[in-house]
Amino acid sequence: AMTPALGATYRVQLEPRLGFEAAAARLGRLAALGIETLYCSPVAEAVPGSLHGYDATDPTALRAELGGEAGFAAFSAACEADGLGLCIDLVPNHLSTWPRGPWWRRLLAEGPGSEMAEVFDVAWGAPAGPGARQVTLPPLHPPLPDALPPRPIRPHRRDAAACPLPGPLRPPLPTGAPPPR
Repeated sequence: AMTPALGATYRVQLEPRLGFEAAAARLGRLAALGIETLYCSPVAEAVPGSLHGYDATDPTALRAELGGEAGFAAFSAACEADGLGLCIDLVPNHLSTWPRGPWWRRLLAEGPGSEMAEVFDVAWGAPAGPGARQVTLPPLHPPLPDALPPRPIRPHRRDAAACPLPGPLRPPLPTGAPPPR
């Protein structure tokens, strides 16, 4: 039996300006150059505007900014029509802690009993002050020099929901958590 010759693989960096439709428009030229397989950056739902997709927010959904399920189906069919194989970079270990990410928000709201608790690497037993079993978040809205005192960051209420940080971040507090003072 003959061993097939190794073929050429081309890396495609998908992002909002180069989604499934735009990438599909280039397939004929790539096939003409002898490319046999496309190796695509992650296609799962990611932080809006991400230029790389390695900051996924929901690995079970195809990224809407790239064209969503319909766009991916058309892209996949176009690859097949041009005789190109398709390899997708799956990155389950790159799930983002973006404040509006549904998996991250679910973890913060439900705590260690959440289905998401095994998805994120959280040291639940680590001492975190009174009450422990807390998630300590270090994000700062302004640059570090601008965020340092004259006054400390204190939890406060915003939109009638407890929010432990000032600025634009609005992570949920776990059910039953004491309200901020």
